[in-house]
Amino acid sequence: MIDFRREEHPQQARVAQFWHPGRAAPPVVQRSATRVGDCVQATAAPRQTTRFWSYRSGAALAHLLDRTGTPWTGGVLAGHPLADLLTGQVGSAPPAAPHPDLEGAAQAVAGAHDADLSARLAAFHAQPGPALHLSSPSGLRLGVFDPMDLHAVGPGTFLHARHVQVRGPDAELLTVCHPVLARGPDLFDVHEVMLRSLPAPTVHGGRWRIRTPTLTVDLPGDAVQVMPDGWSVRQG
Repeated sequence: MIDFRREEHPQQARVAQFWHPGRAAPPVVQRSATRVGDCVQATAAPRQTTRFWSYRSGAALAHLLDRTGTPWTGGVLAGHPLADLLTGQVGSAPPAAPHPDLEGAAQAVAGAHDADLSARLAAFHAQPGPALHLSSPSGLRLGVFDPMDLHAVGPGTFLHARHVQVRGPDAELLTVCHPVLARGPDLFDVHEVMLRSLPAPTVHGGRWRIRTPTLTVDLPGDAVQVMPDGWSVRQG
């Protein structure tokens, strides 16, 4: 089994040969223990080939456990992965320092993502035409939405770029290809929504309505207040 492990990972096999009990495990050995952490359980052994079972069960890990004098066979039969047993002896692997190139690439991707969110939020607020502010301290009910066009643009602030349905007491909002900005403690706990670039509503039978191919808004007319930038509705 050790010969097989040496074939697959010669560097780790050499380290295993020169690691003695009572000495701290070198980082490469500790990292090896974490990489082979997906060991199959002993009950799965009859369904494996000998080579596959030896590799997945961690022949090198078993060798290291033997060198520490750990009675690992009973632990494996009880369902404990070899990697967990070895970690109990030598501790967890220290985190590796990030490679400068990878760290730079990650920072570039994160920066591009932040810039994209800022641009989306700026484009939302730059829409011409009146706005509608709908709020409820007790919370609005978030219905269907499109997770592929949902963007968290700030703490507790979510931009539904394409499709969302929000309901409140005697109020309904449904959009298709019309962005909505929602605020609340989390995605499903909505306390306020904002729409911009709205057409003129119709008021009939005590209802304040907007109906277009991309937007449906239905509100109680007596709850709508005219604001400098459009309309505001606050529900209990």
